[in-house]
Amino acid sequence: MKLFLKRDARLGLICLLYILISIPLYFILNHFIYGWLAWNLFLACLPLLFSTLARTAKECTNTPMFIVTILFWLIFYPNAPYMITDFIHVSSLGFNSYFTVLKDIIAWFGLVYMTVGIVLGILIGILSLDNIVQLINDTKRRNIAVIIVSIISGYALYIGRFLRFNPVPLIKALIQDFSMFTILFSLLFAAYIMSSYWIYSILKKTNNKRIE
Repeated sequence: MKLFLKRDARLGLICLLYILISIPLYFILNHFIYGWLAWNLFLACLPLLFSTLARTAKECTNTPMFIVTILFWLIFYPNAPYMITDFIHVSSLGFNSYFTVLKDIIAWFGLVYMTVGIVLGILIGILSLDNIVQLINDTKRRNIAVIIVSIISGYALYIGRFLRFNPVPLIKALIQDFSMFTILFSLLFAAYIMSSYWIYSILKKTNNKRIE
């Protein structure tokens, strides 16, 4: 119990530091990507917070708190794996063609900084999912839970990237915009979420065996 709390707290502090650094960079370098990364990483941290609270509530047998935190986790979880789609903003840094090597250190700094933020978001997503999965005792049910959450999140990523959250036309857009691309995009990112978690799970088990 204490180990996962320390782990999550340390990762949370790293993310907070990244966000605090991003704010002045947004004004100094006058580029939207730094503000965007700070906001997206903040949203990505929420599922880690709710998953930690859910595990704590489970340990304390606080059922109402457990149910509420699980629901909030499920709502906010897609924000973490969503960060990988921020790579579409690479071109805004000046990387418009692979035929030329860009000699602009600010652009390269932006690329490295963006990658660090996105990796943090992906890691947060994996750890928050692991927090929830660890609450399930049966291995088969764990895998089923991962698959279900991944499929839901894959579709949520499509909504977040292409439809946005405009309450008025959203339901209409969900019906009109649904296509084969919607299905393939959702399945692609569901596979990305599942494979990321299962790779982490394998590495975690290997590490645990070494410790034992």
